[in-house]
Amino acid sequence: MRLTLDTHCLTALQNGGDEAVPIRALIDLHRAGTTQALGNAMPASVEIRDIKDLPSVLPAGRYEMSFWAAAVYGSDKDDLAAKIKSIVDSTVDTLTLKQTSKDLPPDIDGLAAHIRSGHDIFVTGDEHFLRNARRNPLLTLGAKAILTPEQALAKVADKGLR
Repeated sequence: MRLTLDTHCLTALQNGGDEAVPIRALIDLHRAGTTQALGNAMPASVEIRDIKDLPSVLPAGRYEMSFWAAAVYGSDKDDLAAKIKSIVDSTVDTLTLKQTSKDLPPDIDGLAAHIRSGHDIFVTGDEHFLRNARRNPLLTLGAKAILTPEQALAKVADKGLR
């Protein structure tokens, strides 16, 4: 099972606290070979010590953000990120958006990369992706599953018991 940890998860991991506990558990399962966890690609200015060994899911290159020798070149015909942005923007709570909008572009790119890569679970604590009004259309685009870290951990643990 392949998981994509979004920017919200990586930030929670960096900040610590209760929210980081299931994320650390998912990373431990990755390191044990039980599952495969990939982080949303982060700019070089953001360093999270605990996950240097975690592979990244690579976004399609954009003019304002790309990773040297590590981006998937986009296509003029590839409008997946635009479709995701349209779903998120069409149902977004503007008060909430003002508080968390800085994470949305990387997470939109991360979800697009998750879908393109055929991963199984997009792991996020961000309500922009978890509310059914957004989640269901995103699942239709190919996200397969969008779960909180706790839900993803339960699903991975359940699958491991079978």
